[in-house]
Amino acid sequence: EIQIQGHADSRTSRKFASNLELAAHRAIEVFKYFQEALGIDPTRYIMSATSFGEYKPVQRDDSDMSYDKDRLETDNNTADKRERNRRIEVVLIFRRKY
Repeated sequence: EIQIQGHADSRTSRKFASNLELAAHRAIEVFKYFQEALGIDPTRYIMSATSFGEYKPVQRDDSDMSYDKDRLETDNNTADKRERNRRIEVVLIFRRKY
């Protein structure tokens, strides 16, 4: 399984209505590249594209349930942090058949 995850920083985009849409666009473009340029069959490999928008910055720990808007702001308060948060992550999942 191939999961393509789109991310954005917390600044709004002029081109997209929301950062959720911006990150989705990034993930979809990578999906299309994998499919068209690399010949990866999404049917065979269960390929998907999803968006986290600005809500999963690099610094965020997945298990941290106390994460809030103040920490989101802190995780995007410098140009370097915002740059790192504008990204695509590709997650590969191998499932063994039992």
